[in-house]
Amino acid sequence: MLFSVGGQQEIELPHKDDYDQSQNNLTDDEKVQLAEIFKGLIDSGKIHSSMALGALSLEKDATLKALLLKVANGNKAEIGRYFGLYLYNAIMLHKEKWFFKRSSGRLDTGGYTYWRENYRPPKPVNW
Repeated sequence: MLFSVGGQQEIELPHKDDYDQSQNNLTDDEKVQLAEIFKGLIDSGKIHSSMALGALSLEKDATLKALLLKVANGNKAEIGRYFGLYLYNAIMLHKEKWFFKRSSGRLDTGGYTYWRENYRPPKPVNW
């Protein structure tokens, strides 16, 4: 479950049309595999920066990179965008309560910072 800082639950995926269309590029088994990868990434911590998590994960996990390249129709420039979209969706569907805020500060990259309920992220997230 994903909530804004103000407490509003997110129930609609931004860019849902892009997400739905990208799903057509995957087999059913690949969809399950990708969902499991994102669940593992989410469960690995109590706070995540979408940009940092994406960069690290794509560098380390060749399977994730290959699946997202397939999702992006072979467009390498779009892999990061799809990582963020799939991460947002996976957290939104997660059984635990998560919050998010657009990342900000000196290294603002346009991504999001996500954290588990009852965990307040340290600086540099501007409150």
